[in-house]
Amino acid sequence: MIILDEPSRRKLDVHHKFHHETESKGEEITMKAKNLLAKNLHEDARQVLFLLCDHWKMTTLEHAKEEENGWYQELADDEEVWPMMLGFRRDHYLLERFMTDLEAKLIEGESLVEVIMYADGFLKLLHYHNELEEKFLAQMEEETC
Repeated sequence: MIILDEPSRRKLDVHHKFHHETESKGEEITMKAKNLLAKNLHEDARQVLFLLCDHWKMTTLEHAKEEENGWYQELADDEEVWPMMLGFRRDHYLLERFMTDLEAKLIEGESLVEVIMYADGFLKLLHYHNELEEKFLAQMEEETC
């Protein structure tokens, strides 16, 4: 796992690598859970989905907190980019909600098919968020050159 320090968080190539690695690992874990579920190995699939929750909490959601407490704050006074920052913060909130709901459904023993739908939703939202954030970083890098 890549740990991003504050200056690295603003570099597109490093940021992209982090996003790619965490997203790919999440896709891999989700696929493993789907395969186990297809083989009727429900308890194994449930355990893998708990691992997925841990993965997202330790990587993506932690990364989101660091961004919000770091460079998002630094850009708070920039009226030109603030609307974009609000969108990113809303994405973070929605990702956290997905995770909370996904984990609660696992704990409550709800349908693994539904839990996997939440995992797929998390992945899709994360992909769109990462895409927009990287486009924003690219624009920022262009402006500083």
